[in-house]
Amino acid sequence: MKPNPQFLHRDSAFWAYTKLISEKLNYSKGGEIKKYSPTEMTSKLQELGIVIDQPMLDDVKAYLDYRADVLNGTVRQFFMDVHTAREAFYKLRGELYDKNGYTCALPINKQKGEKRTTPTLQALSIC
Repeated sequence: MKPNPQFLHRDSAFWAYTKLISEKLNYSKGGEIKKYSPTEMTSKLQELGIVIDQPMLDDVKAYLDYRADVLNGTVRQFFMDVHTAREAFYKLRGELYDKNGYTCALPINKQKGEKRTTPTLQALSIC
């Protein structure tokens, strides 16, 4: 995926506001990445005691809308649930990792019991 040049070279404040707004207003609902109204964004920031200038708020909203459009539209068909990702991982592991005798350690979740497994999406990037 190529970055959108409109949002390249943004300062750390831009990305901090983007992250904060996304986290406080929740990234998604019902399997869709959310879009936020300027009122929702401003209200949440005021609730947190944060003042943001209007041009910055407009830029953050433009980015969040762009991100929602791309994720809900263009790339949605490529999303995987845990079962599909696990299936793809084991297929690739068999075809590439095991077949070629790779010996690097694959990542493992540090949880106990049945959750102590290879994180399939992370491992897919290694295969």
